[in-house]
Amino acid sequence: MQSLGNGTVFYDRQTKKWTAKIPVGLTVSGNTAYRRKSALTKREAQALRLAMLAERATTPSSASLPTFQTYAEHHLATEARQEIRPNTADGYLYNLQRFAFPKFGDRQISEITSSELSAHFSELRKHYSASQVNQLRAAMSRVFQSAQTHQLITDNPVRRTKPMRKQEGDRTLCQQPWSLDECKYAMEAAMETHPHDLFIHLAILTGARLGEILGLQWSDINFSERTISIKRSLGEQRSRVAGDKIAPTFSPPKTAKSVRILSFGEQLRSSLERHKVYQDHLRENAGEKWVETDCLFTTRSGTPVWLTNFSDQFRKFQKSRGLRVVNIHSIRHSFAINALSLGIDLPSISRALGHASLQITLDIYAREAGDLQNAATEGLAEWFQN
Repeated sequence: MQSLGNGTVFYDRQTKKWTAKIPVGLTVSGNTAYRRKSALTKREAQALRLAMLAERATTPSSASLPTFQTYAEHHLATEARQEIRPNTADGYLYNLQRFAFPKFGDRQISEITSSELSAHFSELRKHYSASQVNQLRAAMSRVFQSAQTHQLITDNPVRRTKPMRKQEGDRTLCQQPWSLDECKYAMEAAMETHPHDLFIHLAILTGARLGEILGLQWSDINFSERTISIKRSLGEQRSRVAGDKIAPTFSPPKTAKSVRILSFGEQLRSSLERHKVYQDHLRENAGEKWVETDCLFTTRSGTPVWLTNFSDQFRKFQKSRGLRVVNIHSIRHSFAINALSLGIDLPSISRALGHASLQITLDIYAREAGDLQNAATEGLAEWFQN
């Protein structure tokens, strides 16, 4: 950490007194904190400066630094919100409240070492997935990096720890995606139950994320040009105090390239029209209780849906129709893998998925793309042999 200076003595024209000022540490926002005393003469002010320096020298330097919890809460409530989405900042805070503050919250931010962090991450890994521990690691790294930027600490200790790796047998959010036949059966089954009809068609035919689908509004649908504009994502806002989910909330999509326009065909057009009729019935039944939000997917009173509630209902729908139960994110993978199997090029799939770069798509679907490439080269070799 940068050493403190020796301060200065100056004449204050407003108070018409001499002022002695010395730095005593840093504020929670990373700015220099000062201590001041006034005197009638310059000599007296110089003596006061020396006395304050002597007093500072007997005070532990760490006493001027904030605790990890104090600094983390301040950072995530202020400057972090200029750099990341509010939902992301709330998610970071939630993870810190659960897994970091109980152990490190009351510690001075400069005292926490990489070896302590590494041991803590390893202990958590015994009970939680690699992904969940790495999310905590990312949240703590952001806090320490900010503290380093503001010169509260000399380096970021999280960077000297290693990310957790998935192990064989770990539970994973991504299950075996639906095949083309399973997707076809799901769309046919969903047509009989209007609440899931449109969602199934959107998920299978566009590959959009759950929050992007539930965040759609009728103004995003252009029936004449048959396009859907992905402009926002629906999430669940968390309380900054307890981390509890308190309200559905709209935010921009995950990345800049996630804002996109997708074309749709006859199947999706028919599903959209069926859903419009279904929503009209909901509006009529709700009467004066209906809240107009323009959302495609709503509660029975017209308000935005809760993601967790919707996911639970979707799981029940799969079981009731005899579908192989998968989580919603796996249907996004179904879109990509089925599109690859039908010969659609990877850049087009990447743009449809709203990935920030083609490399991300390649990293996720490297094996599937490689299998298709091998099949192509083998097929071409066989053709020349004939």
